[in-house]
Amino acid sequence: DNTPTFALDQYTAVVAESTTVGTSILTVFASDRDAGNNSAIVYSLQGSAPTPFAVNSTTGVLTLDSSLDYDASLRSYSLVVLAQDMIGVGSGLLTGNSSINITVTDSNDLPPLFNQSLYTTEVAENVTTGTVVYSFLPRVTDGDT
Repeated sequence: DNTPTFALDQYTAVVAESTTVGTSILTVFASDRDAGNNSAIVYSLQGSAPTPFAVNSTTGVLTLDSSLDYDASLRSYSLVVLAQDMIGVGSGLLTGNSSINITVTDSNDLPPLFNQSLYTTEVAENVTTGTVVYSFLPRVTDGDT
């Protein structure tokens, strides 16, 4: 009986926080040199910690399973994906693994904040075009510059 082997030791992806739930992020692939049912592979994510990602057990497609928030949660995820074959001859289940590293990027999803709700100024009627008549700096709220 042979252990499933992933095509890559490590998979990487970059995902924007605005990505829609259900979007495919990447596809992992493992193969098994066994024949028949022993060559069938079932994919899963290792561990019990909550993650906003899910892997399809038959296709290996990793999808976004819940919303991301760059400003309030993790900005990167390190996952371990498992590939498990069917019952081997006298040896039980055999499992291969690979890592998935995902970086979450910021989206411009929060408006800037202003210190006042209303700004007023006076401008002379003979001011030349292009003259700065008022300057203020709103506070960015989601890491934009």
